[in-house]
Amino acid sequence: MKHKQMAAALILAVLMIVSCAAGCGSAAPSSSAVEAASAVSGTEASAQDAPEAEPEAAVAPEAEASAAESSEEAASEEPEPVPEPEYVFPLEEPVTLTAWAMWIPGILEFIDSAADNLAYAQAAENTGVTIDFDLCASDSVAATAFNLIIASGDYPDLFCAFRQFYNYGEDQAVEEDILVPFDDYMETYMPNLSGLMTDYPDLAGDITTAAGHICTGFVLRDPERSFYSDGGLCIRKDWLDECGLEVPETLDEFENTLLTLKDRYHPAEPLWVNQTASVAALSQEFYGQEGHHAVGFYIDDDWTVQYQMLNADSDQGLKLMNHYYDLGLISPDFMSNTNQAPDENTVAQGGVAAFGTYPSDMESKLEAGKNYDESFSMVAVPPLTEEKGATVQASTSRRSYVRSSGGYSVSTACEYPEIACMYIDYWYGDEGKTLANWGVEGQTYTTDENGDRQFTDLIVNNPQGMPMIFAQFAYLVVSGTMLYDEVKDYASYEPECLEAPDIWTSNVEYTYTTKPALFSTVGQASLFDYISENDIAAIFTIYSDISTYEQETNAKVITGQAELNEALYTEYSSNVEQMGLSQALEIYNNGMQAYIEANGIDPQANQ
Repeated sequence: MKHKQMAAALILAVLMIVSCAAGCGSAAPSSSAVEAASAVSGTEASAQDAPEAEPEAAVAPEAEASAAESSEEAASEEPEPVPEPEYVFPLEEPVTLTAWAMWIPGILEFIDSAADNLAYAQAAENTGVTIDFDLCASDSVAATAFNLIIASGDYPDLFCAFRQFYNYGEDQAVEEDILVPFDDYMETYMPNLSGLMTDYPDLAGDITTAAGHICTGFVLRDPERSFYSDGGLCIRKDWLDECGLEVPETLDEFENTLLTLKDRYHPAEPLWVNQTASVAALSQEFYGQEGHHAVGFYIDDDWTVQYQMLNADSDQGLKLMNHYYDLGLISPDFMSNTNQAPDENTVAQGGVAAFGTYPSDMESKLEAGKNYDESFSMVAVPPLTEEKGATVQASTSRRSYVRSSGGYSVSTACEYPEIACMYIDYWYGDEGKTLANWGVEGQTYTTDENGDRQFTDLIVNNPQGMPMIFAQFAYLVVSGTMLYDEVKDYASYEPECLEAPDIWTSNVEYTYTTKPALFSTVGQASLFDYISENDIAAIFTIYSDISTYEQETNAKVITGQAELNEALYTEYSSNVEQMGLSQALEIYNNGMQAYIEANGIDPQANQ
């Protein structure tokens, strides 16, 4: 099943610890046993090194041979020892690695170079590795600069966010001799990343390419410091309190609540929706049930890509929005709302009663509202159902451990790939994790008596006037390899925002799917990895045409200019077919078949 959410992010951290115990007999070892043990441990031993054994009964030659054979088999089953690394941190002889990276536009107005970054300077002291950055601080400049570097073949030692700029995939970059995969260095030089992959098995799938390579030290979510931040509806809590109303739980309660707030406070848009007329936050119940999908592409239970036409199985959300429009709960000008959420001033000044949001957006709206009116408050609304106490069935992908495509990849120009891999792995360890997220204690953060960290004014109230995000780029690690501590982003949030994710999932029963994404998605396998560039371009053209037609049809239905009936359903199906729907489905399903074969998937066993 397909589940669309307004701002989706869901975490599933599965901790699997595998331990093995081996026992040994209590009898004194024979010379052959000592030799076998020597072979395993790598130490020298001989018969005279063994403790003297008491005289024992004679053993039949067959039994002795069998025992020796068993010892040899046991020795051969022992794992190969991990090779000793040639280098350890801090390096005896410091090394400088060159790195190409894009930082936030405007940052170079506040710092002369990345050498001013406290985190990287401290890491150089801890490891013996200094990074000589070639920085770009503009999207357009970065894209051009990256393409010129690739064309010239004059690569830096490290690329940051390689996947973001290279359009052909990391596997092709390995084939074209641009990147060095981590494969041969993981066991010896990357113990932190290897350990994470052991503790969290799903991580391997998130960072491994279709050909089985690991090429980038991505910005990964720290599984132990992850903040679940899904999205959903919120409503003016202060207005509810003044009207003596509870937070609505059903569609009827929500409608009656909005009508009451509309009559009393006269907001221009009681329910704010944008031009896509997204109803996911309202009507999860409709689209979570078996056989009901929102209009659009989806992957069915047989792992076949389908397109849900506008028909009696998919029109419930539009009927609901049309009903709200007729009641005056949706603005006649909703098609001019091009943003994902209403602006802060509109919300603060009472122009909206309810809207879709997510924790960080909700926090900014709360701050703006309280600046305008100290009594301003908001509260999250659970997914609405027709019956009180009902649950919503929803299918969603597991939340990827990959937070962004930022992070370092090693180029084939690197003279010291072992050291480069060690350096990337450093940021996944405890010391690197703290340094990347919080910086240097006493300068960028302090720790209280409870062990909780707080940023200093250098970050939150920078004396140079840098916005906080600029200060983080200047003194911490933002786009480089790291285990991202999501708690730091929400530590200062209002309680309403921290509680919201739990409310938005309080009555949802999720089914987690391992199906690939239909489009390129960081940290998730995508069908685009198995489709040619020309076919991807064809899909984008077809998808753009169909999406535009969907929006136009939705607007007509919501505003009453078109009626939901069999004539419209037939017209809709005919039009999307003429736009190339069959071609898009054929391309998608060819890619799906290649994905299934490449990954050895049995669709019947993974429904």
